[in-house]
Amino acid sequence: MPLARASADSFATIHREAVAHRVPEIAGYLQQHLGQHVTAYLAGLNDPKMVGRWIQERSAPRELSEFRLREGYQAARLLVTAYGDQAARAWFFGTNSFLGRAPAAVLRAAETPDETREVVAAAQSFVAEELGWQNERQLEGRRSQQAVDAPLAAYHFKPEG
Repeated sequence: MPLARASADSFATIHREAVAHRVPEIAGYLQQHLGQHVTAYLAGLNDPKMVGRWIQERSAPRELSEFRLREGYQAARLLVTAYGDQAARAWFFGTNSFLGRAPAAVLRAAETPDETREVVAAAQSFVAEELGWQNERQLEGRRSQQAVDAPLAAYHFKPEG
């Protein structure tokens, strides 16, 4: 369903999916819509074949890579639903005024969960007009809810070392 016809709960639904879905499902979605090399890049991998191993459950990502995947899923899901695969790939690699650089580069370089969340906020801003959310207060309400949810998501995060 295109986001233009979706309810305002789309952001929350996609967030729930990102939290509830297993890694093989998330990696599979990203591979299907963005490609295996792009998925590997977003997760911070040098070997794209690792994505296939995650999908086949032959291996599991480290915590930071998994977090990058889950945040990348949220952004990709919003963009693919609103604009399609090609536009989503272009968005990830284009310079983003909200982030100051390409969203894919932000995800790949992220060292903390907070750094990855900026990408989801940028994707939400990008598709907000498609949803008819032209009032910035409506979008800020969604961001505020994510800020409430964020400490719960970060609670289980342990930096790799």
